[in-house]
Amino acid sequence: MNEELFDRYLNGTLDPEELREMEDWINEDPDNARQFLQWSSTHLDTRAVLEAEELQELTLHSCPVQSDSDPVELKKPSGRSFGYVLRSTATVACLAVLVSAGYFLGRMRPQDLMSSGAVAIKAKGDDEARQFSGATIVQRIDCVMQQEKWSFGNLNRFEPGQSIRVSEGVVVVEFDCGAQITLQGPADMQVVSAERGFLRNGRLTAFVPPAAVGFEIQTPRGRVIDHGTQFGITVDEDGTSETHVFDGEVEMVRLVSSRSRKSEEPGNRTTLGSRLTENMAVRVSADSSKVNELIPANPKEFILLPVRSTESVSNTETITNLPKKDDLLAWFEASQGVQLDDNSRVISWQNLAVFDSPSTESQPVPNSAAWQVDSRFRPSWETSAIANRPAIEFGGWDGREFLATTPFQTGEEVTVLMVCQYGKVKESQNYSQLLTLGSATKLILERKNDSNFASVAWWYSADGGGQFASVKLQSDYELPNDVVHVCAVRYSLPSDTYEIFVNGQIQSRDNAVGSLASDDSYIIGCHRDRNDHFFHGKIAEIVLYDHMLSQEVLDEATETLMKKYGVGSLKPQ
Repeated sequence: MNEELFDRYLNGTLDPEELREMEDWINEDPDNARQFLQWSSTHLDTRAVLEAEELQELTLHSCPVQSDSDPVELKKPSGRSFGYVLRSTATVACLAVLVSAGYFLGRMRPQDLMSSGAVAIKAKGDDEARQFSGATIVQRIDCVMQQEKWSFGNLNRFEPGQSIRVSEGVVVVEFDCGAQITLQGPADMQVVSAERGFLRNGRLTAFVPPAAVGFEIQTPRGRVIDHGTQFGITVDEDGTSETHVFDGEVEMVRLVSSRSRKSEEPGNRTTLGSRLTENMAVRVSADSSKVNELIPANPKEFILLPVRSTESVSNTETITNLPKKDDLLAWFEASQGVQLDDNSRVISWQNLAVFDSPSTESQPVPNSAAWQVDSRFRPSWETSAIANRPAIEFGGWDGREFLATTPFQTGEEVTVLMVCQYGKVKESQNYSQLLTLGSATKLILERKNDSNFASVAWWYSADGGGQFASVKLQSDYELPNDVVHVCAVRYSLPSDTYEIFVNGQIQSRDNAVGSLASDDSYIIGCHRDRNDHFFHGKIAEIVLYDHMLSQEVLDEATETLMKKYGVGSLKPQ
């Protein structure tokens, strides 16, 4: 057995093929298992001495402060070698028992033997605990995956050795240990075990609950070991990586060349560790001869789940005093739950309707939001846009900006209210769309002929028969640019009702054309195909009820929004 291969096995840096080679060698003969035990003991004794010397050098040599910002104190290295030795010693002890009892090691995967988290879980003695092995995609956010182009079978479940490759968008991956990863495309991450992933390139954030402490993400130049935290990692194509800590603490272990020992042997490397705490970040060059660079953590470079707001989400009772909050299907308010990038562009806008909803094992609360994962098409966020309150601004054709919601269920009835302000549009743009709902039947809220509020409901047969029906409603009142209005739609197939309102006054009505029942993603700011009819203006609040409100309740909701945003009654035309 190649000793370099064995050393990298203990470092946790073998690829799946090499892991299988190691496992096969151990299973060939009990003598190989005994030799593995001897190597482990020798390796641990030597390693402890060497790492103890180099850990003292790490703070000054490997992680100097090289930032124009205020200096951030880098904590003294945690002494990773000792924790590593303890975990590895426990592994060796387990191997000794297995060998003396005459067991082959083929019943265990090498990476599982070296997993500290797995040992901790087994020590709990929970006989009903499920067998941990890999990871599962629990949410997709406007994403395209490489596997979907060619693969068959379950595209949400990944076992050790399989890779999750995201071309566009975001996937949320839950490892069997409980750690949750948000993987932002383009990215390539391999599932190593139930408690470890390997990020080849791309960007991720990790949320690790207490039960999953010890979870690891490997990179081409090292490892990040969680100690109860939320952190982000980027890996460039050349192997350069950054680790950002948002909450808690991680242990960052870098692979470095062993030049301090004057060794000329190729591949002679060791691992050096240090602790990073909240608001700290480190850039690790692909060139192992360069020192680490300590930088401030920047959460705005990452897509975070659960959503971390620009403003913390307040008690929903104090945001807008809406009637019948329990009947809300979606509720977006621009002062709450907005995640921004470095350019104050909107990554996500949280759906407040599910923010305080109870979660059970059978009915978990989804991470519901409106998203734009592509930085090119993100609308902007203004702090004082409408009545000195925040709003989301869409740039029309020039910006091609829009948001797409995570899917949620609509039925045969809805009531929609929007607080919006039109901006000036190009003469060639006859209409632009504020919101599109539905599936077989589409309900569209739009701006018509430069200044009118309008809505279109259209239906087509799903059997390919070519049947089609549509109803178009338009306000009598023209909405001037840069003036705030509250626009509303009531729609019900059972009641055969379709009405539009501006500032509480009905503008037009007709019959319903079909059911809005759907569990699709809905679009804010453009056509459903995302390539046309881009809205130019501002939206401060969107309220969507799961049924047709009575006239009395609709009037109450409208009055509440008009008062909040300083909207007056319509003036005679």
